[in-house]
Amino acid sequence: IGPSLPFEAPERLVYIRQHERACVECDRMTSGNYVTIRDEAHTLKSVSLAGHWPYIHRGVERSELLTGARVSSEFFRTLGIPPLLGRTLAPADSEASRNRVVVLNEETWRSRFLADPKVLGQEMILDGAPYVIVGVVAVAHGYPDRTDLWTPLSMDAQRTADRRLTDYFAVGRLSDGISF
Repeated sequence: IGPSLPFEAPERLVYIRQHERACVECDRMTSGNYVTIRDEAHTLKSVSLAGHWPYIHRGVERSELLTGARVSSEFFRTLGIPPLLGRTLAPADSEASRNRVVVLNEETWRSRFLADPKVLGQEMILDGAPYVIVGVVAVAHGYPDRTDLWTPLSMDAQRTADRRLTDYFAVGRLSDGISF
């Protein structure tokens, strides 16, 4: 990806994309192909999947549109992003019955929650549904594209079988001893 990004050992990160005849320069991936790569690519220590997802946040005084991303549970570990407060996403958070958690960007935490360290465990209404705040990460890590918050991407059987819709992008971290 590049050595100038604010991630742990950024020279070990790689974009993973699939070839599309209609879009040669697209950096997109299907969820089904991501699962295959995640499970079978031994040259990668970890692989993550993410997709842009705008959320309407219903605040106390007003509602607003926030830039969000739905990400696989490996996202923060792959990029080497530690939490400032609380935790990042865990594999169990991707289960459909448990995916109503959110990790905030530091700027979102400061501007909407006044940097309150007691924000963990509070509910935040996104698209009309309650999400529990489980963590905060540094503002420098607002990836992709100045993201305000991250929620888990549920990987149900229908989604993992899909090999047509390239709605996501994938990033991997090279295994130790592997170079390119």
